[in-house]
Amino acid sequence: MKNIILLLAISFLVAENQNSKENTGEQPQYPVGLLCNLLSHPEFSVITDRYPSFGWQVPFGKQVAYRILVSSSSEKAAQHEGDVWDSGRIKSAQSINVGYNGQALQANQKYWWKVAVWGKDGKQSAWSMAQQFNIGDFSK
Repeated sequence: MKNIILLLAISFLVAENQNSKENTGEQPQYPVGLLCNLLSHPEFSVITDRYPSFGWQVPFGKQVAYRILVSSSSEKAAQHEGDVWDSGRIKSAQSINVGYNGQALQANQKYWWKVAVWGKDGKQSAWSMAQQFNIGDFSK
């Protein structure tokens, strides 16, 4: 029970920290509100899908392209290294339920993903913060 309360408290603090950064009146220059399989905190869950979907909030008016990186470690994600999958620049305004299109993810592994987007002015945003997600046992 203590572990559940601790996880809920940590989840709340992380969400509040992100919300305080997002609600400063200044528009963030990178995608926020990251989702994996529609979960805002997939690091506290287990995903049993080899091909998850991603989503984000666009930091400015209109998105015309995006690029997603999936990494095998937080260090590689921090270095913008998509060693598991790099979507390349995809011309699309889609920012919800964007499907993973790399090789099938491995069971019982942790991954990190991040995204950058382009606006109609042709400028790329900064990279989002990396978000961890956990792939579980596919037989369950």
